[in-house]
Parts: sequence; C-alpha cells; structure tokens
Amino acid sequence: MLNQPTLLANSLPEKPLCLFCDKDLKASNEPYMAEAAFRQYPDKEIVDTVFSYSICISCYEREKGSLSKDSQKSMQAFFEERVDVTQLQDNLDHNFGLSKCAVSGKDVRSLEAFQIGALCQGDKLAEGFAAMVFSEEVIDELTMILSEHTKEQLQRFREKLPAIPPEFEDLFKDKPLVLL
Repeated sequence: MLNQPTLLANSLPEKPLCLFCDKDLKASNEPYMAEAAFRQYPDKEIVDTVFSYSICISCYEREKGSLSKDSQKSMQAFFEERVDVTQLQDNLDHNFGLSKCAVSGKDVRSLEAFQIGALCQGDKLAEGFAAMVFSEEVIDELTMILSEHTKEQLQRFREKLPAIPPEFEDLFKDKPLVLL
C-alpha cells in the first residue's frame, strides 16, 4: 500500500476518529475516507490547512445515501467523464504529496485553494486506491450540479466539522462542503 499524500497525512490528527461515530480509524484497521482543504500562498511557499476530517466507511455510506439520487448520479457522471484514473498514480509527488488536480490537470503548486480526498487504511492509502486533488474551481463546478436537497444535507455535514478559521471563511461562504 502507498503512503498517504504528505499534505493529507500532516493535516490529520495522529489518532484520526470518525467524525460521526468516534471510531478510532487507525486502530480499527478498516478503510476510511479522509479529506482536507488547503489554502496556499504560492509566492510564499506556504500551505495552510483549512479543515480536515476522517469518516468510517459505514458513516460515509450513510451520509452519501442522504444525498439526492439525482446529485449522486450527476457526481458519478462528473467523475467518470472528467477523471482519468489511469493517471492518478502519475500525480504522486513525494515532496508535496500530489502534483495535479485530478480534473483540470493544473499543477497543485499554482492553486490558491484545493481539497485532497483519499480512501485510507491505517496510515496508508487503501489497497488499489489513489488520492485525488480537486481545485477550488472544480469544487465550484461540482457544487453547480448538486440539487438543493443535497446542498442542504452537505451544509448539515459541514456543521459537524471543527470550526473553519475566520481567515478562511470567505473560501466557503455560501458554498456547501462537497463530500468527495
């Protein structure tokens, strides 16, 4: 199994717990979803974590199931049409974690804001899975295809997250969190 991307691994707590059921995700050795959002200052070579969370697969499936069927279909079609999964392993960069947005192909170092999502097991990527980076523009595109019901569900999900630092609140103002 591959290591988690550096930025993602560094943004998660040493002992990640499921956001919903508090399961110790490393100790359980079960696969889990991990996601983090970042704000980057390319001219200063600084990357700040805006938020991060981990969620066990059973809670992830339950939350995903609360999204509208239309949104689920739209998101699945978006990923199938726009993500070339054969290229994901080529996007690994040992110094930074990942090198390109999975959809736009933009160099991660040029992005002001982006999210990383991965299926993990312990402190590694789950067998056969890759982590993906999504630029702020791609997240905005995803938001546009979601139903109002799904946006409301994702807003409730966002409320479970630890507080987003005030200096980053503008990044997410009037935007639902996208469950990758």
